[in-house]
Amino acid sequence: MEHPGHAHHGQDRGTWLTAAVLVALVLSVAFWLLNREMHPEDPRVVAGKADFARYCAECHGAEGRGDGPMAGRLDPRPANLRLIARRNGGVFRPEDLRTFIDGGAAERAHGPRTMPAWGGIFEATAEPGRDPKDVVGERIARITAYVFTIQD
Repeated sequence: MEHPGHAHHGQDRGTWLTAAVLVALVLSVAFWLLNREMHPEDPRVVAGKADFARYCAECHGAEGRGDGPMAGRLDPRPANLRLIARRNGGVFRPEDLRTFIDGGAAERAHGPRTMPAWGGIFEATAEPGRDPKDVVGERIARITAYVFTIQD
């Protein structure tokens, strides 16, 4: 007589494996689309480069190498943003960068950090008549798109 739990064990493993394959496929397609769509002339990238120059270059440098005018005064020094994908096994995860730029969740979980929590700053400086959350999302998405294009 078969134990009732054994029949489902193989099904659970198959379901888990199918889900893992689907997640990997979705991530691969998303990365391919991002790679295909994010080029220097893309309007989001052009706007992101301008936002980067305004908000990020002071610390991260004009080319994102972590060598901006303020870099020497900061401990820890700003990251070389051109190496994000390389340090992550060749994968650039936009959502990770967006979350880090926003900073609110990380600051609440881990305490103060050298890099400002830009989400709060962008929200506080949103244009009148616009939903501040939309402004935050747009600015961070544009900066993320630009940083994607400068990966070495």
